Amino acid sequence: MRISRSFNDRQYSVCFFFTSYLCFLVPLIVCRECENTFALFQPVATDLRFLISVLKINSDLERIGDHADGLAHYVLEMPASIKPKAFELTQLSTMFDITISMLTDIGKALEEEDTKLARKVYKKDVELNKLNTNASEIIQKLILEDTTTIRPLLFLFSAIRKVERVGVHIKNIAEDTIFYIEAEVLKHKKKKGI
Repeated sequence: MRISRSFNDRQYSVCFFFTSYLCFLVPLIVCRECENTFALFQPVATDLRFLISVLKINSDLERIGDHADGLAHYVLEMPASIKPKAFELTQLSTMFDITISMLTDIGKALEEEDTKLARKVYKKDVELNKLNTNASEIIQKLILEDTTTIRPLLFLFSAIRKVERVGVHIKNIAEDTIFYIEAEVLKHKKKKGI
């Protein structure tokens, strides 16, 4: 199984650390450039929406980097191997696949200024939330079956929660993309019909 093998592999964890380091460094540069643009050019309308969106997207990308860093720490600190059964039942691999798909979609939506593609992220986030909810119930049952696995299963639960949080940040990026392109504020609105 791909996730159970890679999640226990310290080499993958080192890659997470390097990636998360870049996610910490790049936002500082982007933020500085946006501040300079605000100060020097006083943007309005579309340009102003673009800069506001970039700053908010920048923040969400930084949070995604934080979660990647946290996942890497879990891999390094995990006390014992998690049984493949736990990975299968919680569908962590599926959650990773959905999250990567969301990131791919939102990257393409931003690049092509495609709000329809940005809106598809919402449906995937709902699916991710369902898997997260199911996973907590499954982990509870697994702990009750074998109390010696509590610590590794809590690490798994925390990892699942971080993947779900990444989905929330990607959804925020979708909202900011739609705001930039269509001048439509989606935050704090009911998500029906998006």
